[in-house]
Amino acid sequence: MNYIEKLWQDLFGTPENPQKVVLKQVLSRNEHEKNMFEQWKTSTERPELLGNIAQSYFLKPKNIPTFFDIHLLVSTGAEGWALLAENKLKENHLLCLMEYFKEKLLNTKNYYIQNAERNWTEKDNFVEINERYYLKPDIHEQAKEGLICNQQYGNILIEYQKIDRKPMYLKVLASFYNDSMFTKVLPFKDLSDYLFRI
Repeated sequence: MNYIEKLWQDLFGTPENPQKVVLKQVLSRNEHEKNMFEQWKTSTERPELLGNIAQSYFLKPKNIPTFFDIHLLVSTGAEGWALLAENKLKENHLLCLMEYFKEKLLNTKNYYIQNAERNWTEKDNFVEINERYYLKPDIHEQAKEGLICNQQYGNILIEYQKIDRKPMYLKVLASFYNDSMFTKVLPFKDLSDYLFRI
């Protein structure tokens, strides 16, 4: 397996990838993390960071060198991207971005959190920590009334991974239905544009 294949497997997983989950818990933020996020939201770092990520995301398909290392996923029924941690990012950036994206979807797009979890997984000689928010569009009333359900951008996974507590990547992945019971999914690039918008 070459480096790119290994990186792809780490970012997006494989159907057969045995892992030993050591601890699984509900994801919640402590007071320090909440305060850090609130300070970050009003800082000058936020717009600069979002602008650089947006530029990297939109230039990536054109094979133009970008500020950040972003990997794209496009497959049947799912689309996403992963931002790799690197020296240009501070340790708190990925966590703050995760909270920021979640907050935007909850506050303005009629999404709700179906699942919030933190998994500690033992690998060969390290511990992998995955924090995940799984968000879904609120279609309960539409489904109850037998209406076509507005899936918006689909179901959205926001995942933040650390290896031995060191930030590795932040992933945003939208999965959607191609079904007559649901509206046509909105373009994923519009979702990314909305998340990056200041």
